[in-house]
Amino acid sequence: MIKFPESKWIFKWGIDQNNANYIYQHILDTKPKIIIETGTFEGQATYVMAKACNEVNNNTIIYTIDYDGDPTLYLNNDKWQQLKNIRNCNLQKIKEEFINVTVNYIEGDSREVLKTLFINNNINKIDLFYQDSMHFIEGIQAEWNLVEPYIQENSYIIFDDLNLKGVQAFKKWFIDKYKKHYSYKDINLGHKQFIVKKN
Repeated sequence: MIKFPESKWIFKWGIDQNNANYIYQHILDTKPKIIIETGTFEGQATYVMAKACNEVNNNTIIYTIDYDGDPTLYLNNDKWQQLKNIRNCNLQKIKEEFINVTVNYIEGDSREVLKTLFINNNINKIDLFYQDSMHFIEGIQAEWNLVEPYIQENSYIIFDDLNLKGVQAFKKWFIDKYKKHYSYKDINLGHKQFIVKKN
């Protein structure tokens, strides 16, 4: 069972134990070199992925994207600052503990950041895309449309929180659109995840 930092913010939206165990083993098995994560949040999933990549030791680079605030949720600025402090603490912990992996945190709206991320960093292929930011269908589609050109054979995508209606709607849209071009699997534990592999 993989250990990772406990959630410290007012909302416990971070990765759960079952999904942490899955993604940790997935990375050990598939050995990705380029990982894109949208929705850093407290940095718990980032920590799990970095730990696995550190053990694989193949110079993996993780790009993780998030921003402070949520247009669907009103909170005082001090609450968002608290989240930022927790995230920064965990990102620093990752940097100190896992020397065989590079983690680049990029602050901003993923729908804007992804427009230039690949060109600016000479990325030609994404080995793993971990989507855990917006959970409404239009938001997931917007991220996916920017990521898709860099998804190649044997690339994996994990769409988190399949228990939410927006992710379920995206799953239906995705399978209807791509059919046999991808392989599909659901992880029906914890927050539940929709796992996709490019054939």
